[in-house]
Formats: sequence, C-alpha cells, structure tokens
Amino acid sequence: MNKSLRFALLLCCSLLSCTTKDGDLVSFEPGAGGLVVQTSLGRGRIFVDYRDTGKEAPALIADLTPGRHVVHLFLAGHNVIPDSQVISLSAGAEALVEFELRQSSSVGNVQVNSTPAGALVRVNRLPLGRTPLTIAGLASGDHELALHKGGYEPVRQSFRIRTNQTTELQPALALRPALTLVEHFSNTDCAPCPEADRIIEAVLVERGVDSAAVISYHPDFPGRQDPFFLAAQTENLSRYGFYGRPPLPFAVVDGLRRLAGTANLEARFRSALAGRSGRQATVVLDFEEFAEVMQSARAITGKVRVEALTDWAGQDAVLQLALIEREIVYPVAPGSNGQKRFFDVMRALYPSAEGRAIALAPGGSAVFDFEFARRADWTGELQVVAFVQNSVTGEVLQAHWSASD
Repeated sequence: MNKSLRFALLLCCSLLSCTTKDGDLVSFEPGAGGLVVQTSLGRGRIFVDYRDTGKEAPALIADLTPGRHVVHLFLAGHNVIPDSQVISLSAGAEALVEFELRQSSSVGNVQVNSTPAGALVRVNRLPLGRTPLTIAGLASGDHELALHKGGYEPVRQSFRIRTNQTTELQPALALRPALTLVEHFSNTDCAPCPEADRIIEAVLVERGVDSAAVISYHPDFPGRQDPFFLAAQTENLSRYGFYGRPPLPFAVVDGLRRLAGTANLEARFRSALAGRSGRQATVVLDFEEFAEVMQSARAITGKVRVEALTDWAGQDAVLQLALIEREIVYPVAPGSNGQKRFFDVMRALYPSAEGRAIALAPGGSAVFDFEFARRADWTGELQVVAFVQNSVTGEVLQAHWSASD
C-alpha cells in the first residue's frame, strides 16, 4: 500500500466513517473498533477470527467488537509473513495490521469433493468455500482439512500438497442421528429455578455440545421484572404459551418430554435425553454464511438450509430460529432468587415468535435468510439455534445450533 492510501484509511478510521475501495460507506457503531489491513503487494483475502471478511487488502474492517482478534491473510501462490497476527482492540479504537507477501514457486492445488456436497471447507482453520471446491496456490507441504455440514459428522484429515500437482480429496460424510432440543423456562424471581438451571446445565456440559441444542426462556412468572423477559417479552411469552404456561421451573425435551420442578430432576432429565437419542434424522439443518463469515457489531446474519430426507406429509412443520447468549453473569443478582449466572439465554426469535411454516417433498430443500439486530448489552458469545417442530403435536423433528460448528 502506498503512503497516501495508508494515510487515507487511517484518517478514515479516526473520523469514524469513510468509503471503502468497494464504494461502501463504513461507519462505526458506538464502542466498535476497526482494523486497517495492508500488504506489501496490495492484495490478499482477509480473515478475522477465522471468518472471511469478504474483503481484499488493502481494506478497512469496521464494526469490530472490542477485545482480541486474530487476523490472517490468504493469497494463492504466496507465502504470508507473519502467518497471523493477534490484535487487541479497545472500544472505538483502530489498529493498523501489515503483512508481507512473497511469491512462491513451490505451490500446488487441492480439489475437494464431498458426499453429500455443500460442506464447509476449512484449510488450516480458514474457511475457503463449500464443496465441490478447488483451491489453487497452496504452499507445498502438509495441511489440515476440516469439513462441516449440519446434520453430518465432521471430517478432519491431513493432506499433502506437491509442487505443480493437484491433490484430490473425496471424503464421505456420515449422517448423524437427529439432534435433541432442550428448552427450559426460568425466572429471576422463581426460588427453585437456580437449582433446576444448575442441574440441567451440569448434565448438558457433561454430555457435550454435540448431544443437544439448548434454549433458555424467561417468561413473566412469577416476576415480571426479570430482565431477560423484559428484553424479549413477545418471544418468551409465545414459547411459554405454546407449552401451556406450566409452573416454573419447567423443561421440555424435543417438545415432548416435560419436566416440572426439581424433585429427582437429574434422573428424569437423563432419562428424557436417553429416550430421544439415536433417532433417525428425517430432516437436515445447516447454517451457511454464519460460522464462516465475519459478523459485524450491528447484526448477526446468515442462512439456514433445510433438507427433507423423508416425506413430511401431515407433519405441520414450523421452522424456528433463535439467537442465544451462551453465558451471562451479573455482579449483583437481578432478581429475588439470588441467581447471578445464566446460560443459553434466548435473545430473539426470527422472523417472529411464531416461526415459519415449511413443507418439503422428500429430497427437497429450501434456504432462508436470517438477521438479528445486535444490541450493545449482548456482550457474551452469541450463537444461533434452528429447529423444526410439529406445531400440533409439539414434537421437534430436528435441531441444529452453531455452537456445535
């Protein structure tokens, strides 16, 4: 990058708004920061936190949340020096990140074809596209491949690039059993709720993120001043009403196995999970342009792909999408029950609390966009949960959450 362009980008950051080389107006949200990424050759695909920014250097990466960020660069046929950089951003600040690019003659290609197609391809942890995919200009030597597709077991393997040759990889992905969905209902003024939350979380942590997707709702009972209820009243009341507004604490596994109170809860919860494990999947859910694409400080966006494996006739299926915050800790308990720590809290439902009716023929698929406006007080890890539920019987046919990606 020449000095004048570098100065222009830094000046842009200091003024907190500018136009990128792509012609897009960039403005910083309050508290957000930015990175100015430049290279010795003025080219290179930019990745932040192992997600594709969609930008080529030189570029301004705006609307980044404060904290540590890992920056990578990729340019076919070139060595990148250093391999990566860790940058600490303060609120409202900007930082300059510089890479040196050296052309290399010791490169080759890799061609990745998976069964089924559409798996996300990560090479050395960087998301480079979806199968079928050909990646040109990788450095000769050993590399790490990871394939991810919702509803299927991930594939991880090493492969070797030889100079001026194309390495062909054709991994097959194994279909997973349907993923269980756990929905639990709590309230900051509910005396037995902290104990129920503790039991449910302990069992789920023991089983791992691949065993069940989790959503925690906070309805208006017994206290209407619960901050999580106040932040998403319509959504919390809708899901609570769907299950008939039972006394709290209350949990439901796959919309069918209902668990009330705390008496012998651990044993009942384990039994409910065991009773739903190993079910054959009738539908597959997968997120696209979410885990692999950098999210801004303004919104959480992506797509969910729904693929029917069997006949859905008479299923009255509804697709639900939830944004959750994995962990929230208060310095002072927000309610009368003394609970300060909360997990997998529902922040929003998309496109509405009612979800989206969906019908697919066997082998059919559909893709739906989603966008959650990000709030400044959502400072924890945000993940998306998708599930397909029979709106009449309540049975959850399939679930998927980005935490397992």
